[in-house]
Amino acid sequence: MYISSDDAKSDVILAAAVLLFGGLARVIVSQLPLYPRGGVAAIVLDLVWLVLLTSAMPWWLSRYRGDGLRAFGLDGDRSAITYGLLLAVPVVVAQLLIAVLGGRDVFGAVLGDLDLVFGVGMAQGGVVTFAVIARILLLTLGATLVISFLAVRSRDAFPRSPDTSLTELVRTFGMGAAGIALLIGLLRALVGPASAAMVLLNVAALIAIILLADRRLPHTTMVPRATIAAPAIVVLVVHIFATGGFFRGDLPAGIFAGALGAGVAIVVSALVQLRGVAWSIVPLMLAVHWWTGPLSPLAF
Repeated sequence: MYISSDDAKSDVILAAAVLLFGGLARVIVSQLPLYPRGGVAAIVLDLVWLVLLTSAMPWWLSRYRGDGLRAFGLDGDRSAITYGLLLAVPVVVAQLLIAVLGGRDVFGAVLGDLDLVFGVGMAQGGVVTFAVIARILLLTLGATLVISFLAVRSRDAFPRSPDTSLTELVRTFGMGAAGIALLIGLLRALVGPASAAMVLLNVAALIAIILLADRRLPHTTMVPRATIAAPAIVVLVVHIFATGGFFRGDLPAGIFAGALGAGVAIVVSALVQLRGVAWSIVPLMLAVHWWTGPLSPLAF
């Protein structure tokens, strides 16, 4: 389906604006007197906010434009999910090692965030289980939809962006993001609470994902540079805002997590340009959100 560059640009701006400023709106609304701050109502509202700030706007825009899954590059063969399992392996290995090195047993490390369920009583177990599982699934859905939507729309939104080899973009921007994360992460490990092992394992996982994705990208595929750059920039800025912005808060933490998230977003943005492998992003996004960590493109 044809979409004009102006329409595509407005879609990119709307989806990015919700990610950038939605958190501020949530903070303002949560200060209202009747806003629930505990119990089931608070849990449900947190999940609703998660949907509103991630997947709701891209999905509504895709329906409004009438292009459905094509707006996310996910209108192709779904068998690529099996390839996505391979992409998820570096994330799984890195997060398991980080959890074990952090003092968790192997069983708890495999459970990821679901291990939280065993820290509450039986009376609250069902609610906590629902909340954790729903959060993992909604984060996976939100990251999948919003990053792929930004990548697909950015392809049409910036016609003056020079066409560049997809593999070159992934290698240049992806390794650049990994390099920034490594540098900032190790600096934080020297002067702050960050762990050097956590930094190295997360960066190694990102590099492995980039290399695995690179093997499936044809050298002849050309896309506008903004197709890969725009989602990565949005992710980086979102993480910086989430940690207090450029002039207050923890800027190094925002840059570290933002660079890792941007690296993952670069891989996702590249894969959704190819209908044959686009669905491989789903297992990758699930693995990224199975453990709470800095590899997520979302700053929640």
